[in-house]
Amino acid sequence: DTVTILEMGQEMTYEMLGLLDFNSDRKRMSIILKFPDGRIRLYCKGADTVIYERLSPNTRHKETTQTALDEFANETLRTLCLCYKDISVSDFEAWSRKHKEAQDGVPETIAKLAMADIKIWVLTGDKKDVPNGIKLIKENHTKLVACMVSFTSIDFVDMACECEAVICCRVTPKQKANVVSLVKKYKKAVTLSIGDGANDVNMIKSKEANYLLELFLLFICPIPKQTHPGSLSSVPPAADIGVGISGQEGMQAVMSSDYAFAQFRYLQRLLLVHGRWSYIRMCKFLRFFFFKNFAFTLVHFWYSFFSGYSSQVRSTS
Repeated sequence: DTVTILEMGQEMTYEMLGLLDFNSDRKRMSIILKFPDGRIRLYCKGADTVIYERLSPNTRHKETTQTALDEFANETLRTLCLCYKDISVSDFEAWSRKHKEAQDGVPETIAKLAMADIKIWVLTGDKKDVPNGIKLIKENHTKLVACMVSFTSIDFVDMACECEAVICCRVTPKQKANVVSLVKKYKKAVTLSIGDGANDVNMIKSKEANYLLELFLLFICPIPKQTHPGSLSSVPPAADIGVGISGQEGMQAVMSSDYAFAQFRYLQRLLLVHGRWSYIRMCKFLRFFFFKNFAFTLVHFWYSFFSGYSSQVRSTS
């Protein structure tokens, strides 16, 4: 990925080596660029308290910047600070190795899910140029569409299902649930939603949990169902299987899910290992269930020929 800008009438192209998104823990966003002359520089923007903690003692314009921040604060303006640091190639390579290790198993998991013919859709509230999760999808799929269209048209579902992967950007939590319900409604597909934050609860919350909540509310407060605030009619349909990831975004998704784990890579074992074992166990159970009922029923039919269908016990005298 590159960034091309116009500097003093001259076009300059920079290579983007890395991008760290803003989150509630870091309270800043960082980008690493490679200059045309080979230099590597880190740019960082964020809250003044976070940026000032990371400034070197001999930073220039520190006092004048603080004076400007105080003036902006008095005018109730929201401010962000921008800083930069030149880093060496060795430092960048060391950071890059650690960054790849932090993605432990994520690219491999996406690739194997795609090999299993599982359609992967990304529903995110971020912009389309945020590369952390979207870049991994692009690397594993050749046919991809990024959509921001009406979530009430069957044409959207038909078009999206023709793609190997779909990315929906800038969607709200309710729109995430609507996308899941559209797929279930028009394609009759089994859906699995996975998320790590409170904004993912709408699409991963199981209908069974909503139903139990409604029964509990109706038990302690028996009022007509159509007027009850906890009615299922007011809750958007969720996925068939909900998976929550415990992490920096809190535990809301975990508390609302059917399965929970700490890392995305465990989804591979959940689906491809435990999912297959569960499928095999279910097949064996159905075969045994069919054999048991067939044998139990056949005995009654066979005996009916001797009892004349009278359901009476045959005399032994």
